[in-house]
Amino acid sequence: LVAHLRDAQPVPITSPKRLALLMAGKAQLLARSVAVLLGDKESKEGQKLLKQLGRMKAVLMSDVSTDEFADWYAQTLVYGLFVARYHDEHLETFSREEAARLIPQSNPFLRELFQHIGVYNLDERIAWIIDDLVGVFGASDVRTLLDTNRGERDPIMLFYEDFLTAYNPERRKARGVYYTPAPVVSFIVRAVDDLLQKAFGLKEGLADGKHRLQILDPATGTGTFLVEVVRKIYSKFAGQTGVWNDYVKKHLLPRLHGYEILMAPYAMAHLNLEYVFRETGATSLG
Repeated sequence: LVAHLRDAQPVPITSPKRLALLMAGKAQLLARSVAVLLGDKESKEGQKLLKQLGRMKAVLMSDVSTDEFADWYAQTLVYGLFVARYHDEHLETFSREEAARLIPQSNPFLRELFQHIGVYNLDERIAWIIDDLVGVFGASDVRTLLDTNRGERDPIMLFYEDFLTAYNPERRKARGVYYTPAPVVSFIVRAVDDLLQKAFGLKEGLADGKHRLQILDPATGTGTFLVEVVRKIYSKFAGQTGVWNDYVKKHLLPRLHGYEILMAPYAMAHLNLEYVFRETGATSLG
């Protein structure tokens, strides 16, 4: 029986919702384990986590509680692994060490946090959960799961909604994490573009390339509005691949700003924007 269990292969995960629910369950376990370690001030791992909590208070949020830190830590690790697996070109293997290398340079904040938290020499009270999650991702083709479910409704937003509803429904309500229908997002972006042209005299609307127009989403979530802005601007460059590439690098990315307090939607917003730039043929993003 032991040999059969050791040799058993994970069942492939083909449903985005099932993957979101599995991730939520592991994140709950991880957050609880981190909270326990924070209370174990005598252990090496507990001291390490307390130092990271101190740094977070000094740099990001001075009033963060231990429970909020445990939540932040859990989401960083879970979605760090998620993003890494999304960028994994070799689906037959996946590991903690591989994940640390796979988070893209285009997402420096998550990459630095993930590597700073560390995937090496983890306390066993955390390591087994991470390794279990690595096994879940090892049975998942994350990119295909998301890309093949793109339709009228944003699969990345829905995926995160499923995750947060299962992981922490109270936080979902407190942070206002709800899906905005694509037609509503599209209407708002078109209306802003039209207003810029008619009321402010910007002939190119959102595509104005003189950097006097900055685009900011102060609570960007998974980046739904920013993605629609990119699509709207791209509609004015359709068929001009070379011009579009140059414009994105010099005149769009420097004007595109989004802020998000929660780690998981922050990671998903990066994936959403990465997808739309790939979809529109923009390749010069470095």
